[in-house]
Amino acid sequence: MRDLAGEKTYQKLLAAYVVVEFVLFCAMNIAEQTAGEWVLRAVKYAALVLNFLAAGLACCAFNRRTGEGTRKWTDRKWTDIWCIPLALLLTLCADVFLVLIDRPDVYLYGVFFFALVQTVYGFSLGVTPLIGGIRLGVYLLLLAVLWQMDMLELLYAVAAWSMAQLMVNTVMGWAAFIREKTVPALLFAAGMTLFLGCDSSIMLRYILPGPGTTLYHIVSLLIWTCYMPSQTAIAASYITRRHAEEQQAK
Repeated sequence: MRDLAGEKTYQKLLAAYVVVEFVLFCAMNIAEQTAGEWVLRAVKYAALVLNFLAAGLACCAFNRRTGEGTRKWTDRKWTDIWCIPLALLLTLCADVFLVLIDRPDVYLYGVFFFALVQTVYGFSLGVTPLIGGIRLGVYLLLLAVLWQMDMLELLYAVAAWSMAQLMVNTVMGWAAFIREKTVPALLFAAGMTLFLGCDSSIMLRYILPGPGTTLYHIVSLLIWTCYMPSQTAIAASYITRRHAEEQQAK
């Protein structure tokens, strides 16, 4: 009976989290048309804070319960436990500069934190010499593209590292889903794909003509349309994975 009550509580909390994120997503789209810039930034950042808090609470709850007679906390790989909450925390740090401050002179700091975010996700997916070589190769390829476009400067070089890791992480995320065929793996792969859609839209916006064009406006809308759901999907993948592991350990 206690397990049944706990399962219902988990389902209600997960549903509430997803609903609140959806409300914030709708509020963001409304605020883009009707509210001031600071209101829009606050709504965007609130959604990111909620993602981190949800994953952090899942981590703490899992830690507490696994210390009560199920499998020990130390039985898990540290990457399984800490990588996604850490990446979500680093995402908050990045968006302090890119969302809350949002000035060109601090963009480098935000992009640097996002490079760390993708590196952490890379660790969560596993590190091998082959995958490491692929990551480096994709990065060097992007640097070559920047050089050909006469855009090889520090900001774009750091952004290229983030994009290279994100591209590999997306492929590895889907490979993990094909291998595992679980809901958490699907959510993570979907989150990485949406994340890639967000960053690709940002890159495309730099290439397109000025903001007066319809295509530029559409691409700008795609950035947060992809970004906010991507973070929710990644956090939900962590929450559902931790819960599934806890159920298996009983």
